[in-house]
Amino acid sequence: MLNDYSDILTVEDVQDILGIGKNAVYQLCREHSLECFRINRKWIIPKISLCEFIEKNRKTQPAYWSSID
Repeated sequence: MLNDYSDILTVEDVQDILGIGKNAVYQLCREHSLECFRINRKWIIPKISLCEFIEKNRKTQPAYWSSID
Protein backbone atom coordinates (compact mmCIF):
# COMPACT_ATOMS: atom_id res chain seq x y z
CA MET A 1 0.00 0.00 0.00
CA LEU A 2 2.74 2.48 0.87
CA ASN A 3 4.53 1.69 -2.38
CA ASP A 4 2.13 4.06 -4.11
CA TYR A 5 3.57 7.02 -2.17
CA SER A 6 6.90 8.82 -2.47
CA ASP A 7 9.57 8.66 0.24
CA ILE A 8 8.47 12.06 1.52
CA LEU A 9 4.84 12.29 2.66
CA THR A 10 2.56 15.25 3.19
CA VAL A 11 -0.07 15.65 5.88
CA GLU A 12 -2.68 14.75 3.27
CA ASP A 13 -0.83 11.53 2.41
CA VAL A 14 -0.74 10.49 6.07
CA GLN A 15 -4.45 11.30 6.37
CA ASP A 16 -5.22 8.96 3.48
CA ILE A 17 -2.95 6.18 4.75
CA LEU A 18 -4.13 6.21 8.37
CA GLY A 19 -7.71 7.27 7.72
CA ILE A 20 -7.54 10.10 10.24
CA GLY A 21 -8.23 13.82 10.04
CA LYS A 22 -5.80 16.60 9.29
CA ASN A 23 -5.82 17.88 12.87
CA ALA A 24 -4.95 14.41 14.16
CA VAL A 25 -1.92 14.27 11.83
CA TYR A 26 -0.80 17.72 12.99
CA GLN A 27 -1.14 16.55 16.59
CA LEU A 28 1.03 13.49 15.91
CA CYS A 29 3.64 15.81 14.41
CA ARG A 30 3.52 18.32 17.27
CA GLU A 31 3.75 15.55 19.89
CA HIS A 32 6.71 14.02 18.00
CA SER A 33 4.85 10.72 17.70
CA LEU A 34 5.86 10.90 14.04
CA GLU A 35 9.41 11.94 13.27
CA CYS A 36 8.79 14.84 10.94
CA PHE A 37 9.94 18.38 10.36
CA ARG A 38 8.67 21.68 9.04
CA ILE A 39 9.80 23.74 6.13
CA ASN A 40 8.21 27.12 6.58
CA ARG A 41 4.58 26.18 7.27
CA LYS A 42 4.60 22.75 5.65
CA TRP A 43 5.07 19.50 7.59
CA ILE A 44 7.30 16.93 5.90
CA ILE A 45 6.96 13.30 7.00
CA PRO A 46 9.50 10.72 5.82
CA LYS A 47 7.77 7.48 4.80
CA ILE A 48 10.16 5.48 6.99
CA SER A 49 8.95 7.50 9.98
CA LEU A 50 5.35 6.56 9.25
CA CYS A 51 6.31 2.89 8.82
CA GLU A 52 8.08 2.94 12.19
CA PHE A 53 5.06 4.64 13.79
CA ILE A 54 2.73 1.96 12.40
CA GLU A 55 4.98 -0.89 13.55
CA LYS A 56 5.37 0.59 17.03
CA ASN A 57 1.63 1.10 17.45
CA ARG A 58 0.60 -2.16 15.80
CA LYS A 59 1.56 -3.92 19.04
CA THR A 60 -0.81 -1.83 21.15
CA GLN A 61 -3.79 -1.75 18.75
CA PRO A 62 -3.47 -4.81 16.51
CA ALA A 63 -7.05 -4.90 15.20
CA TYR A 64 -6.88 -1.39 13.74
CA TRP A 65 -3.34 -1.55 12.35
CA SER A 66 -3.79 -4.87 10.62
CA SER A 67 -6.06 -3.13 8.11
CA ILE A 68 -3.28 -0.68 7.16
CA ASP A 69 -1.18 -3.28 5.27
